[in-house]
Amino acid sequence: MNLSLNKKSVIQIVVLLLVIVVGAGVYFRMQAGGEIPFLSELLGKKETPKAPPAPPPKPVPPPKPPEPEYPVHAPKGQLLGKAFAADGVEFAEGALVLRQGKAEAPDIEVRVYLPGNKWDTPAGKQFKFENAAGADIPRVHVSTKEEGKPEPARQEFAEKYSLKLEFGPEKDKKLPGKIKLVLPDEAKSTIAGTFDAGIHGFRIVNGKPDLTADSVDTLEYLALREILKDDPDKAVKDVDLRDGHYVIPGDAAKPKIGYLEAAYQLGDGAPAVQRFQFVKDKDEWRVLRALGANQLAEAHPYEMPTAASPAEKQLVYQAAARLEKDIAKKQPKKGIYGAAFEARTNDKNRLGVCEVSYRLAADEEPVKTAYLFRQKKGAWVLERELAKTETVNLEKGIIQKKPTAAKPKAKAKPKTATKR
Repeated sequence: MNLSLNKKSVIQIVVLLLVIVVGAGVYFRMQAGGEIPFLSELLGKKETPKAPPAPPPKPVPPPKPPEPEYPVHAPKGQLLGKAFAADGVEFAEGALVLRQGKAEAPDIEVRVYLPGNKWDTPAGKQFKFENAAGADIPRVHVSTKEEGKPEPARQEFAEKYSLKLEFGPEKDKKLPGKIKLVLPDEAKSTIAGTFDAGIHGFRIVNGKPDLTADSVDTLEYLALREILKDDPDKAVKDVDLRDGHYVIPGDAAKPKIGYLEAAYQLGDGAPAVQRFQFVKDKDEWRVLRALGANQLAEAHPYEMPTAASPAEKQLVYQAAARLEKDIAKKQPKKGIYGAAFEARTNDKNRLGVCEVSYRLAADEEPVKTAYLFRQKKGAWVLERELAKTETVNLEKGIIQKKPTAAKPKAKAKPKTATKR
């Protein structure tokens, strides 16, 4: 059907549409708080520019984490007015040792001696002391090298310090840990950090002695075990362990050897003296032999010297063996104490001498003697004991009489005047 719309009808339709659109626009504007874009365009009205979006809020930075109680670096700080940074850390015989400088002669060394058995390793333990006081607390020793002085200056702190010390589990003879130490000096010396301490020295592990440790304590343990081997329940009294030492040879193929002298009384028995020789083979220390008070370790070496051995070893061994034999024959009830040997040779003259000083009792005056040696077929041979009046001139290659000391002249008696 064809519909023809006159001008009036068209105007009427447009007006109706405008009414509908305007009504809807008002509604949406009320709902959305603004104008409807398509209506503005239809009516030829320009759109009001939008306000720029608000900038996003600035991110709030997260709070700074608190400073760690134990810094992750090696222990360092200030000690007695000097900067300190640990080059090496070890745990040995009950003490944590922190060093700056060479181990043999450190510039600064801190030793923390822990309470309890020094032979225990404190794996997994914690120590915390604020204003430390009392008997059962660690002792802190600080040593500092001073220019122009042969011995370092030492200070001990036994109270009023603060210490936090934590140890982790042991692994491969290493003891990890953390430390914070504040000393009570004027500057409040402080060191803090983490460490991985090498474990050294004799110790008890799972109830068993660690005989691999290079330590005088290892030798002392073995000596006491040897003394008590026949009767472990007997009391050992008046024990004096002295001259304990061990020797690390320059040749790695040769074993380490050690020595220790023990004076003691076993139960109600008579006082006794034994000299123990030790050797470390198969990576463990053991007693090589025990000698009596009238025997000398120099006469019973681990390796017997040969013609190829250094001259000093040849002379000392033969002199010690001869002295031991002579004392056993002439003074069978005596011991030999404090023996010292000094050997000198002259290859050109093939002449040598070994001078000896010793005591027959610990409280007696030293006795001195000397033995003459000659080099024969490349080896040094003891020829005889020198007389008390004889001495050896190695430069001239002769034996001569000792010069006699001139007797002091008697003082003249003062003249007295007589009154007549």
